Amino acid sequence: MLEEQDIKRIGEELGLVIEHNLMPQFDRLDDRLDRIETRLDKLEDKVETLPTKDFVQDKLDDLHVETVNGFKAIERRMDRMIDDAPKSELERLRLYPRPNEAAT
Repeated sequence: MLEEQDIKRIGEELGLVIEHNLMPQFDRLDDRLDRIETRLDKLEDKVETLPTKDFVQDKLDDLHVETVNGFKAIERRMDRMIDDAPKSELERLRLYPRPNEAAT
């Protein structure tokens, strides 16, 4: 049977094993967790500054409307230019002359 001093000695040895083997592992693990936490904090800061999906969609919708309105304005200007231009000048610029008009 184990005597009291044997049990005390086993306890001391177990304490030394824990101190020398497990505690350094826990310290390294704690350091790694601190670094991960720091990185996560930085990521959270970046995510908080990102625009929301609704914001991006609104901006894209605005851009679409501006683009369509721009093309419509260009189309109106082209129509006015065509309406004001002499017919002979327009026929000269036509890329593919119509067959019935090419003979005239």
